Amino acid sequence: WARDHVLVCLSASPSNARIIRSAARMARAFDARFSALYIQTADNRNLEAADEARLQENMRLANRLGAQIESASGEDIAGQIGIFARQTHVTKIVIGRRGRKSVFGPVSFAQKLAEAAPDSEIFIIPDPEADAADGTGTRNRNSGLKRKATDMSGLGLQVLVVGATFILAWAGERLGFSQANLLAVFIFGSLAGALYARHIWQSVLSCVACVILFGYRFAHPVMSVVLFDKGCLMAFAAMLVISVVVSRLAIRLRSQASASAQAAAQNALLYEAGQSLQALEQDADIAAYVTREISRYLNRPAVFYPNRSGSLGKPLYAGDPAGLLAAREQAVALWTLKNNRRAGASTDTLQGARGLYLALRHRQHIFGVLGIDLGRDRLSTAENVVVLSLLGQAGLALENNENARLREQEALKAQQQGMKTSLLRSISHDLRTPLTTIGASADLLTHPGLHEDQQRSLAASIRQESLWLRDTVENLLSLTRLDEGAVHLNRQEVELQEAAVQALQHTGTRQTDHPVTIDIDPDCTGFLDGRLMVQLFVNLIGNAMAHTPAQTAITVTGRKQGDQVVLEVADDGPGIPKEVREHLFEPFCRKSTTIADSCRSMGLGLSLVHSIVEAHGGSISYRDNAPGACFCIKLPCTGETDEAIDTECGRRCADDQPAADGV
Repeated sequence: WARDHVLVCLSASPSNARIIRSAARMARAFDARFSALYIQTADNRNLEAADEARLQENMRLANRLGAQIESASGEDIAGQIGIFARQTHVTKIVIGRRGRKSVFGPVSFAQKLAEAAPDSEIFIIPDPEADAADGTGTRNRNSGLKRKATDMSGLGLQVLVVGATFILAWAGERLGFSQANLLAVFIFGSLAGALYARHIWQSVLSCVACVILFGYRFAHPVMSVVLFDKGCLMAFAAMLVISVVVSRLAIRLRSQASASAQAAAQNALLYEAGQSLQALEQDADIAAYVTREISRYLNRPAVFYPNRSGSLGKPLYAGDPAGLLAAREQAVALWTLKNNRRAGASTDTLQGARGLYLALRHRQHIFGVLGIDLGRDRLSTAENVVVLSLLGQAGLALENNENARLREQEALKAQQQGMKTSLLRSISHDLRTPLTTIGASADLLTHPGLHEDQQRSLAASIRQESLWLRDTVENLLSLTRLDEGAVHLNRQEVELQEAAVQALQHTGTRQTDHPVTIDIDPDCTGFLDGRLMVQLFVNLIGNAMAHTPAQTAITVTGRKQGDQVVLEVADDGPGIPKEVREHLFEPFCRKSTTIADSCRSMGLGLSLVHSIVEAHGGSISYRDNAPGACFCIKLPCTGETDEAIDTECGRRCADDQPAADGV
């Protein structure tokens, strides 16, 4: 099953917002991808300010409704839509059209689009505002021509071309060229002026200047605008028509070349960004990359605030963020985060801010807020397209990372659940074995005639099996209570050396096969739960005894480092395989071994140790002892008064302004 892809085109039309909303509703109904395409033509490169603002507002609306903003350039709008639809597998195209026929023939825009995108369904939204929009567009284009008429760029070049033409004609006259040859010089001069004209009126002006100069200086009678040869009038008319046509084609080609170059640069930037974002696996790296690229593209400082449960996280920035880290600017960023709408400079919301704040999101999931230092400036349409596209790609990359993490967690949970189910099924066998041994030994003890050595052996067997049962049940119950948060820590000052000695006594006869050395400094004390500390040492020492050969030395050390106690339980055994270390502290994780007497283990000891350490606010890690294994535990040794002070300081620090990291 292929997912649907809905496409809507962006324009400056007042009714385009209505078309965008219709397409967004269709995308939600079909659970489809949603794209918004802006096609840049020569006619819309110099829009009125009102049209430019309306176009950007339509882009923002499409982005807010979940569309991926794309751009293309070309004069054939239907053809460009068809190319995009074929390349991105668009299944549904939404347009707003009143159905007017083309000026040059009976083919409507919808028919052209159907030919350009034959594999896509075309939905035409009734557009009652189309006629009004056309009138507005015509007036805008007419006012645009008036604005161009006042633009004097390129006029100096026209004066230079006309002057050079006059000099060449004067030199030709001196050399004895005929009047027809001199007329050809002025024809080529008018064509050169038309070729380099910035506006059509400039080509007309240069052509008229050439006609006047030729008629006054070189046509008979000389020094008069009256032409003796009436045939020159046809040549002058042809010069004017050709100049207008050439200048219009040249202007359009230059505009297309500029648009193509800009589109190529934008596409290269977005392609490189897409490749780079796919290679990043950490959310912070993705946020830093998009912040840096937008800052570099706009040549402006930028800052990014990650979403931390509905509040602003620690900012990442590119450039000098001094103007964007003020409390007032952060308030605008927080408003954007909570309302999922842009705010700040160049918008209608909190426009007194220095920065423009945009939500980095995918669909309705907001990952953070990007701020751009605009001051009093505005983003152009091209800049707006690139920024929204980069934010869309970053949002998609963050969404993919989150989905990958969720899939990994689900797979891990499924694996753990499978292991738990399999191991729980084997509990009956693991518990039945010691119970059977205890029962059989007790029956044998009741028989008369047993030697004293036999009685001691049976009693020792009963004791050993009962200790194993007790330890296993205690681990199961303690682990369950800790995982469910049902254990209240009975904190008191505990000497860890004494706790280790009690744990060593608890291991029973097993310590005779493993020499254990306890080297914990007397100052290693802390406000901890003494019972759980004994359980911690019992599990660590017992784990080392169970998974190492006989006579393997075990060392328990403890040192105080600042406000922490560092404990290490090390042995000289074979160590732990690399494939087991990743899941070492997970429940029901067992180390495969070849030791005959070490197989009866349910994989609960280290998981319980990990839960005890976390409950006390500490950490546990594993490292190779070369040879052997070493478990390193860090526990806090602060008192109750110190903890209260730390908690209060933590609340105060949380209210302060977050520090910023540069990217």
